[in-house]
Amino acid sequence: MILYGVASKGNAREIECFCPKCDQREKLVFQSLIKSFHLFWLKCFPLFKEINVQCTKCATKYKGSQFTPEMFSISLRLRNELKYSIWNFTGLFVIAGLIIWAKLPASESEQKRIKELNEKAYKEFAGKLADPKYNDVYYLDKKDTVIGSDTYAPTAFLIVKNVTKDSIQFSVCNFEELSKKSGHTIIRSGFKKEYYGDAYQMPNKIQIAKNQITKDTLIFNSKIYQIDREKI
Repeated sequence: MILYGVASKGNAREIECFCPKCDQREKLVFQSLIKSFHLFWLKCFPLFKEINVQCTKCATKYKGSQFTPEMFSISLRLRNELKYSIWNFTGLFVIAGLIIWAKLPASESEQKRIKELNEKAYKEFAGKLADPKYNDVYYLDKKDTVIGSDTYAPTAFLIVKNVTKDSIQFSVCNFEELSKKSGHTIIRSGFKKEYYGDAYQMPNKIQIAKNQITKDTLIFNSKIYQIDREKI
């Protein structure tokens, strides 16, 4: 299937005119064409008009620079008569309609479904926040984590190493070690179980009181935006 290209559409008219090949006046077919850019089968916009001429007796074809003054005069008149129609812009209307449709607000049922999904996700997040477990991974909503004079990027995360009645102890991922081992920058979607190991974590732990950890708690000046829990 042709995805895009140039399409031609027009009409043909027989007009008596001098044919240089026949060296006399003959009936010549003047074909008037509109060349349009198209996507699939839909014309998007016109590019230019074109007039082709062919003698009905000798079948010689003439284009542009081969026109005689008489052919040029006739083609100029036919070109002016050839009008663009709204169908030459069908593709643009379709594309504009799709863009407008994509930007329309979701239907009531779709909005309800999105709301339910958001509520479910928040409920799961709040549950994990209220009941921390060993090896929970807390992702921070920021691009860089700065510890002392060192910066670790792009996705900062902490790992729960110990939970007591009143506090939670975290280790901080060592991005430098992760980058050395993996050969690329670590992102959340590339997080692997092996990264829980001590070899990938900073030696110093941080400890935060349980009653100080909420969805709005700032850790390294950043909020917690997701908690991943290892599936058992």
